[in-house]
Formats: sequence, C-alpha cells, structure tokens
Amino acid sequence: MDELKRLISCRGYRVSEESGKLKVKLGGISNEVVIEKDIPTGLLVVNTSEMRKALLYGLMLFMGLSIHEHSNHYGSAMIISFTVVGLLGVVLTELKVQKIRELIYQFNKNEST
Repeated sequence: MDELKRLISCRGYRVSEESGKLKVKLGGISNEVVIEKDIPTGLLVVNTSEMRKALLYGLMLFMGLSIHEHSNHYGSAMIISFTVVGLLGVVLTELKVQKIRELIYQFNKNEST
C-alpha cells in the first residue's frame, strides 16, 4: 500500500491512509475516492459511490422541477442549481478517476506476476 500511495502522490493527488484504505482527493468539485483491497480476489479496487449520489441528485432535480412548476420559483431554482453542481461533480469524479483506475489496474497486474 505504501508503494501505491507514493505512486498516486507522485501524480499530484492528495492521498491519506485510514484503516487499510487509501482515500484520494481528486481536487476541485470532484468527490473523494477510496482504494481498498477486495478480500475474495486479493486485488485493489476503486470505490467512488457515485451511483448513489447520481440517484440522489436525479431525485432532487425531479423535486426541484416539480416545485418550479407548481409554486416557489426561488426555492426550486436553488434546488436545481445545487443539483446541477452535484451532477457536475459526479461527472468530473468519473472522468478524473479513470487515471486512478488505470494506475490500479497496472499495479494489480504487476503484483500478480
């Protein structure tokens, strides 16, 4: 894990280790990702939990649009704005995490040989 932590840090990401997991901050409005060891396979995997966030933001967008149609335009505009920024964060996280996933793939490949 220390070697992987060093490799990720060399690429310009902030990395911290907690409870045997690496937490990587991608910067900007991107969300934090966690790298942990998958016990059954023995390989390192990247967890982003972006699907849950995307579903939550989708629900909030629906709620904001529904409120906008029926009543308070200021409140709905705030909800919609927050949702759009959140969805943008989800997209940016998925784009930025591709480099980390590629690095983990190479690391797993080198560890298994």
